[in-house]
Amino acid sequence: MNTRILGAGLVVVGAALIVLGLLMRDGPSGKDLEAAGVTVVSTSSASPPTCVVAPSSPPATPTIAPTTTATTTPPTTTTAVPPPSIEEFIAEYAGATESGKTGFLFERLLPGVVDVLGADLCRGFVENEITAIRDYRLTGIVSGPFARSLNVGSVQINVDDYYEAPVSFTFQGQSFDAIAAFVAIDGLVYWIGECR
Repeated sequence: MNTRILGAGLVVVGAALIVLGLLMRDGPSGKDLEAAGVTVVSTSSASPPTCVVAPSSPPATPTIAPTTTATTTPPTTTTAVPPPSIEEFIAEYAGATESGKTGFLFERLLPGVVDVLGADLCRGFVENEITAIRDYRLTGIVSGPFARSLNVGSVQINVDDYYEAPVSFTFQGQSFDAIAAFVAIDGLVYWIGECR
C-alpha cells in the first residue's frame, strides 16, 4: 500500500513538472505564469551586476520512507546523462565577458528571466554591464542541483537543476565576491541575473 501512495505522489509531481517545463519552454509571460499559479512578489536590486538571484526558499530535501515490501522482479538500471559542467560554463562565461560576446551571454541568460523582464532590457543589461565584468572566476566548490523558487522582477519562478558557486570578479575597478546562480536545462547551462 505504501508503494501505491508513493507511486501516485510521483505521478502528480511528474505532471506538475511537465506543465512547468512546457511553460518555461514556450516562454511564458508574467500573465501566463500567474495563470499557472505562480506567486507574484515584489523585489528590487541595487547591487553590482552579477549572475545572482537570491532564492526565496532553501533547497528542498527529499525524504522517502523506507518500505518493507519484497519484490521478485530484478531492478532495472538506466544510464544517467551527466549534468553539464558548471565549472566549464563559468570559464566560457568569463571568456565571453572579457571578449564582449554579447550574443553568447544573452542567449545563455535563463530564458525565464528574459521572458519576465523583457528581451530589450536584458540585452541592454548584458551589453552595458555584464560585458564590463573582468577577471570572473570560480573561487570554491559548486553545489547543487537543487529545486528553487526565484524572485525575478515581480514574478516568482520555479527551477530544477539549480546550482550555486562562489565567484570573484572585478566591475568598474572594484573587486567583488558573490554566489553565482546557474540552471542546467536540456544539456545547457544558463546563468541567472536580474536585468535592470
